[in-house]
Amino acid sequence: MAGGIPPSSTSPADASASSYTWPYTRITAINPDNNRLAARRLHDNILAVFDGGYVRAHITHGYALTAHSAQGATADTTHAVLSETATRALSYVAMTRGRDANTAYLYGRISELEYGQAQSDAVHVPQRGTSHDAARIALVIVAGADDEPVTAHSLAAEASKAALPEPVRSFLHGRAAAAQRRHASYRDWRSEVQSRARAKEEARGRHAGQSRDCGIEM
Repeated sequence: MAGGIPPSSTSPADASASSYTWPYTRITAINPDNNRLAARRLHDNILAVFDGGYVRAHITHGYALTAHSAQGATADTTHAVLSETATRALSYVAMTRGRDANTAYLYGRISELEYGQAQSDAVHVPQRGTSHDAARIALVIVAGADDEPVTAHSLAAEASKAALPEPVRSFLHGRAAAAQRRHASYRDWRSEVQSRARAKEEARGRHAGQSRDCGIEM
């Protein structure tokens, strides 16, 4: 590269502390004399210059990301590797990161008998599947039920009480008692509301009957 890398007002410590801060960048210039490089963040066009020591200590290439860490990020093209155990939600994230193209590579584990040939004990030999195989895996992903979020409360409630620490058992007992109080309070309120509604209906019926009896005799 002719000349030096132009200075930047953005410091590496502020602009590129982690891969979550600069997940997608383009290297714009490299100075082989001092190993400084200039990088531009793609989504907001911010430019930063990194010296050789910082590059060696803190910067690595991000060739691949998990679907979790790719949430909110956007690239020109993406290539997702999905198995039949992928959830619909993560598959959606993986397949919507690219502006121009999104490609999915579907794979599934096949038993030795399905391969049709003996496999080495030490080596797994992949085989390219057919479009029917890909459609089957895609159907499993789309039709599969995503796991519902599991809270610490539900896990503790399903666990054996004897296996739980005393603070957790005490907390669960207090939580259950509070829930019972709320349910009882709701039942009392509901009963009162229904009683008032019945009283209003009875009063309305009596009023209607009195109105019909107030005729003029000829």
